[in-house]
Amino acid sequence: MTLDKASAYIESYDAVDSAGLLSTSSSLTVTIKAGYTGSLLFQAVQGFSWDLANWFTVYTFASNLAEVDVLVAIFQQQTFP
Repeated sequence: MTLDKASAYIESYDAVDSAGLLSTSSSLTVTIKAGYTGSLLFQAVQGFSWDLANWFTVYTFASNLAEVDVLVAIFQQQTFP
């Protein structure tokens, strides 16, 4: 599932990519909608090809980056006499 298809769970997200000559980096900040509980799996998928025109993706590499369990804790304040 892509971030666009996860609108039932995700309030907002901000993705930042930086590609340099010798290295790349990416960051993702996700805000979950109030009341959501469950697991979120974050994956990276990249296609590689020797075709310089990039017409054909020959190899696809996918990796699970993180699995996050989201729990909602409800605390009830009690007062004692």
